Amino acid sequence: MADDSTIEAQSGKILTRDDVAEKLHLTADTAGQLIARTGKGIYLCRRTCIFERDLDSFLSSLRGGSGEEK
Repeated sequence: MADDSTIEAQSGKILTRDDVAEKLHLTADTAGQLIARTGKGIYLCRRTCIFERDLDSFLSSLRGGSGEEK
């Protein structure tokens, strides 16, 4: 099996609720609510997860699509 056939290579890194909490400095419960709000959350092995690209896309849309402050 080639390295590019793994799930991570095909779809990006999968973040757990705890990973999101650490990345965004949130509590685990708040991170879980954020994942649910994206509508892109997945449930793997009894854990709430999200693809990093989906989280980044959602956060970008909250910022208005650009990182610039007005």
